[in-house]
Amino acid sequence: MPKRELHHAGSDLPEPRLTELMAYHYDLTVRGVRPAPHGWHLVTDRGLVTMCPVKNRKKAYWEWLDGLLAHLRQQGLTQLPHLVRTQRGKLSFSGFRGNYALWLNKEGQPCQWRDAATWSRVAQTLAAIHRASRDMSLASAPRRVLTRRNWRARWEEDLAFLTTVRTACTVVTNRTAVDRLWLNSYTYVATLLETARNYLDRLGSERDVRASLKRGTVTQRHLSRKMWVRRASGAYSYLDWDDTVVDSPVTDLAQHIHLAAGKRSVFIERLHHLLGGYETVNPLKENDWGLLYARLLYPEQLVRAVSRIYLQRGISEEDAATHLARALEEQRRREYHLRLIPSLFKDTFHRSIPEVDWLK
Repeated sequence: MPKRELHHAGSDLPEPRLTELMAYHYDLTVRGVRPAPHGWHLVTDRGLVTMCPVKNRKKAYWEWLDGLLAHLRQQGLTQLPHLVRTQRGKLSFSGFRGNYALWLNKEGQPCQWRDAATWSRVAQTLAAIHRASRDMSLASAPRRVLTRRNWRARWEEDLAFLTTVRTACTVVTNRTAVDRLWLNSYTYVATLLETARNYLDRLGSERDVRASLKRGTVTQRHLSRKMWVRRASGAYSYLDWDDTVVDSPVTDLAQHIHLAAGKRSVFIERLHHLLGGYETVNPLKENDWGLLYARLLYPEQLVRAVSRIYLQRGISEEDAATHLARALEEQRRREYHLRLIPSLFKDTFHRSIPEVDWLK
């Protein structure tokens, strides 16, 4: 295969010896490469496949995920992506620059998020995944995909971590810009976490979270708009399954509500389509509404930002302050929608939930 054809499709190839890797691991001849939302589409002699970077290299996770997707397809969710095994039967492989998995059925058109009906269709697909995964056996699930502690315990750990970072920033001799920003922001973020924790206590329904885990509801740690696509058939599909976990279904719904943020009228319309569409397929239980708001209160993106900066060291020192500042700005924007939601739940869906005093 002439290299010029691959470079014509994309000058920045994921691997310098891509054709050799595909031939060795999959007996595929690569004829072209183009970027994809979560990797690269490869045009091969046997059709289109998608090569995606792998964050989790553990075999047990990928075997479990392959079984999960097979289970969901058997339940009628045929639009979901499909992992391809190597010639040696493995679900991932090592390249020269990183580790990858090969997928079928990951192509599609970006969703039209300005169209309110898109929110309903996406929610219906999400609800179908939740419903189809409820009876899934967790016997073979790796420990990392299970929510090993209840929400309250995890949020307590998050608060302890954030406090530790604050202490470290206090005693350090040469404070960086992000250190100073975190010291000025700690009280605000800690208050947000305490608010979510206290709200959960008011509901008295932590046992329902544990019950949802026993049902085996599949969720994603991190959802984004760009990972949803519309198939040629009109079906909607989610592409990124690299960080699949078992948790309450309201975890996914909370993330989508944050993604629906916009001006008041736009947000109300999107929320109506999102939750209304979800309930047509998988109706929420009475106490799910309070759990959903508790999850919305949890400042996940801020905890994640601080973790990436101080624990994972995934952000450079030059970019750290900007990264944290953006997360703080996004959280303050979310407060507007958090104030609206209790009344929207009541007026639109006839569900009453406790309110938070400082968000009234």
